Order: sequence, then C-alpha cells, then structure tokens
Amino acid sequence: DGCPIATASVNLIDADVREGEVAIKDYSENAGIFNVLSMAGIISDPLRFAVCGFEIAPICKVLVNPQGE
Repeated sequence: DGCPIATASVNLIDADVREGEVAIKDYSENAGIFNVLSMAGIISDPLRFAVCGFEIAPICKVLVNPQGE
C-alpha cells in the first residue's frame, strides 16, 4: 500500500557520507537489510565503513533514483 516498513539508513553526522551515498543500518532490527538492498540493485557494495556507536555502518552508493523516476 506504499507505507514505509523500515528505515534502512542511519544518520552519521561526523561521517564522510557524500552526495548520492547512504550509510546503511545493518544491525539490530535491521540485520540483513544490507544484503536485501544490495541483491535488489538498490545500493552498491560498500565504498567504506563508518563507526556508529558500537556498530559499523557500510557507506554505499545509491544506484536508483529515490523518487522512482
């Protein structure tokens, strides 16, 4: 029905996340979401990683238009 079911990204204020990139929250309730998004062709392989509290977040290139155009 178009309603969001999860937030796959994490806001990392001090990380080097550039335009067209996203930090993926692949831990806790989101464990496994990186593989799903990667296999669907939505994100690239990790370009680099950033520390997020006690976790590590992969930073990836977004491969699709976020507006679906």
